Amino acid sequence: MRNMGFKVLIIIVVLMVSITIDAQEIQVVENQNSWEELQYDKQGELHGKCLAWNADSVLIAEANYLHGVKHGMWRIWYDNGQLAYQMYYSMGRKVGTWKYWNEKGVLINKKKYM
Repeated sequence: MRNMGFKVLIIIVVLMVSITIDAQEIQVVENQNSWEELQYDKQGELHGKCLAWNADSVLIAEANYLHGVKHGMWRIWYDNGQLAYQMYYSMGRKVGTWKYWNEKGVLINKKKYM
């Protein structure tokens, strides 16, 4: 039982060190009609999920970066909250199926990237 407590303590310490090593700075930028939440790595590069909202606090953009490079899913919404674009990047390259919708939610176009 005593060894179990020690193992848990070691796991907690390892997790704390991992979180500290991968620490990011989160910056909130307010504009007149919108605001953004941006994440940066230790080198000041965009890293992680970045979000943007309109003046009505409706989420209008979600972008993912990996140390300054577009990576992962990106989504853009109309001001009414309807999804407009869904895109994918892999280390800055366009990949996967990109989709485009109109303001009523009707899929109007798809394009596949390799």
